[in-house]
Amino acid sequence: MTNKTLISVLLIAIIAVSGVSALDLSEFPKMFVADDKTNTVVIVGKAAKAEDIIGAIDIVSALQTECSGKRLDMAKMDSEIGVLDAYNSIIVGGPCANAAAAKILNYPENCLNGFELGKGYIKLYEWSNGNIAMLVAGTTAVDTRRTTRVLANYKDYHLNGTSMVVSGVSLTDLTIKSVD
Repeated sequence: MTNKTLISVLLIAIIAVSGVSALDLSEFPKMFVADDKTNTVVIVGKAAKAEDIIGAIDIVSALQTECSGKRLDMAKMDSEIGVLDAYNSIIVGGPCANAAAAKILNYPENCLNGFELGKGYIKLYEWSNGNIAMLVAGTTAVDTRRTTRVLANYKDYHLNGTSMVVSGVSLTDLTIKSVD
């Protein structure tokens, strides 16, 4: 490889890396709230369990506190979403319970693939148009509920990276760790 080729390859790599967004959960909820209003939709499955719905309400309440008391209309069922990347979104529930989660995970053949009993996951995604999606899901509805509690009480936890695992034995005794 010539020096010119090596320099060209390095420049392309630098440009590619500089164009990558620095998504980080430490920016929650700011990444979903702008100018005292939200630019986000919280998506639950059409046939979601009560735990998913309560968790989505808790997340919306946490975002609401960041919006100076203005009323937010931001919750939708997965069946109400046309083009998923048209929104910044917080998707509550896994691919077995939420079509938006299935889509963001590329419609896994086994909807539990990648999930572990007793654990919930928070994962950030960025669409090519710059919109952000956050998946908040667990293997069971209770695992998802524990995970939504972390976001609802985000000031009590050290969120970081683009992907975290939440585990615990109750809704209050929670452990979170970054998997980046």
